Amino acid sequence: MCSQIIYSNIIMKNYKQFRNELQHAYPVSKWKIKLPICTQLLNLPNFDINNFLWNIRDIYTRLVSVAQDKEKLLKYCSPKLVDMMTWNYTWMIRFDCILNTQWQIKLLELNADYPDGILMHDYTYWILLNGKKNTKHLDMYLQFFDKTKTLYILYKQQFFLDSFYLEYECLLDLWYNVFIWTRDELDFYDGQCYYRWIKIEQIRSCMDMSKFTAYQMDVLSNTSVFMLNSYDLWTLANKALLQEIDHAYIPKTQFLTQDIATHVIENKDNYVIKPIDMYEWIGVYLWNATSHEDWKHLIEEYKNTNYIVQEFVDMQKIKVALYEDGGIVDKELYFDLCPHIFVKDGKIIGDGHILMRFSENRILNVAKWGGIGYLKK
Repeated sequence: MCSQIIYSNIIMKNYKQFRNELQHAYPVSKWKIKLPICTQLLNLPNFDINNFLWNIRDIYTRLVSVAQDKEKLLKYCSPKLVDMMTWNYTWMIRFDCILNTQWQIKLLELNADYPDGILMHDYTYWILLNGKKNTKHLDMYLQFFDKTKTLYILYKQQFFLDSFYLEYECLLDLWYNVFIWTRDELDFYDGQCYYRWIKIEQIRSCMDMSKFTAYQMDVLSNTSVFMLNSYDLWTLANKALLQEIDHAYIPKTQFLTQDIATHVIENKDNYVIKPIDMYEWIGVYLWNATSHEDWKHLIEEYKNTNYIVQEFVDMQKIKVALYEDGGIVDKELYFDLCPHIFVKDGKIIGDGHILMRFSENRILNVAKWGGIGYLKK
């Protein structure tokens, strides 16, 4: 099913003009990765953005309530991880939602410890607005840091290197005492964290928590350094937690256990299976991407492990114009809606941009070369 999308009434730039204006948001690659980007801000007909965001905030509040119940949390997280918790939720959270074929919103999962492109979204949204400056994310981002303390931006993944260095350059321009390098450059002595003998007091991690070793997590949890986007937020993104929330946005979600394995095998077309704590669609299996025999093998292999089974929700397609391959191309693509909220000490301090991701298949992931755009607010 394909739906017509409505563009904002802003004049479209040509590809060369757009590329030249966007390059400063990619300080390392200068936009050599050429990610497909929608040519204008988008409107969805009859879509109530305020109601949408109210429900997203409500779901966040409910998730925090579940995560703060230690007894419940132990059903989903290891005792060691729960012991590391400081119950401090501070960072940006992205909610990955789709519109099903009846135009109902469904929340499939959320990224709470490591959503990408936090400041890039400001720059891209700003350029699509034809130069009308937008610092929505930057203004809230700066509320996370203590300017009097040293800050270390820690990264490993290379695909989004521009995003990390954009943060670094913005903070340098504002006279923050900030450093950027990989996790291997950090040293720990007597409960303190150091980078080349400079004491680090704050860490902004540009890595999914699943990429940390058990030793690194243990060391970081036993230092005096303040770690933003920490273990606490990682627990909120545990996909199994969604089964604790009774909300119209959330499709039925449950652990993949022996008790339901046969039903899931026999009703292959109705389900998706995924690990509770991975990223970038790693380990996710859709019914339409496997044969019956392969599906049966997967269910038998992953039952009673860290996998969930979620009701399959088909999604809408829309027609969009994208900056791609040196020009502007029209495509009919699947899409999702990814609102961002900013939280500090557990409290919501503001709404961010609503990212839209596009793909020719049902896997919507920027790291897999899907396109992006933004819903106009």
